[in-house]
Amino acid sequence: MMFVKKYLNIYYYINKMYITKIHKNEIVTNEKNYIDNRQYKFVTSINESNLIEYELNEDTYIFVVQYDNIGHFFHDHFFLFYSFWREKKRKVLVYLNNNFYLDFVISTLGSEYVEKMDDKYLYIGKNIILTPEHRKRDLKLINNYKILLNEIKENCFSNNNIIEDRHLNVLYGRQDLHRKKLLNIDIENLEKNNIKVIDNLSKYTFKETIDLLSKCKNFIYVFGAGVTYQLFLSNVFEIHANINDSWSAMFGLCNICNLKIYVSTNTISSNFKNGQNNKNLDDNIFYDNHLHEGILRYIIR
Repeated sequence: MMFVKKYLNIYYYINKMYITKIHKNEIVTNEKNYIDNRQYKFVTSINESNLIEYELNEDTYIFVVQYDNIGHFFHDHFFLFYSFWREKKRKVLVYLNNNFYLDFVISTLGSEYVEKMDDKYLYIGKNIILTPEHRKRDLKLINNYKILLNEIKENCFSNNNIIEDRHLNVLYGRQDLHRKKLLNIDIENLEKNNIKVIDNLSKYTFKETIDLLSKCKNFIYVFGAGVTYQLFLSNVFEIHANINDSWSAMFGLCNICNLKIYVSTNTISSNFKNGQNNKNLDDNIFYDNHLHEGILRYIIR
């Protein structure tokens, strides 16, 4: 039995005899309809004062993600959701915490299917569709996962009028973030070898991001939430601090691109207070000669 099929009896329509109320991520419904998804907040009541009732008369999916990590967004939520949605395409009511996610969803599904929740409304309906969280994160468990991944990529490029033209070598060292950064990057030497250094990719819009990725012949980056970028890439050089912790290799994105993994032990603590349980995974990485030579060998292979 395929992974998705085991969910079919729990995600589909919730009880049509029971009216469901939704505000932001809060959902009032029969307990029998609760879904294993930590982004849904199932409650017994919602403060309806000052809210305007908005009746959902048609079948409607509810898609909620409320944290900033594109890797978790895609692996834990969006890919499994997409596998359901593509089999039964209906309106999607989304409650997301940033425009990058919203643009990703619209680019994949099409603007005609997506409606952003408005905080002033109390959404009410009987034909609500809830979907589970993919706690295993393994994309390979989804039937025809490579076909689905390529569908998402093609939809995003097409809906943003982007044509692949892969000619750039790009390095992104996470200088705009708080941990797992490349330190002392030899920008001059890299540029002499036709490698463009990007230091603020986290500030790009979704369209700006995938437009850049569509032009990359080789993409060199420090592993992090940006693993999802591999969806839009061809050749990837992935740098890790101390330990190979590649989600791409574990969960399947490596099977739609050419992935080279490089592990550096020339690291220093980022002193990041939150983050991962194994703090060595959050270390910053020194850009040294060994790494430089590895990158050059990779792009001229």
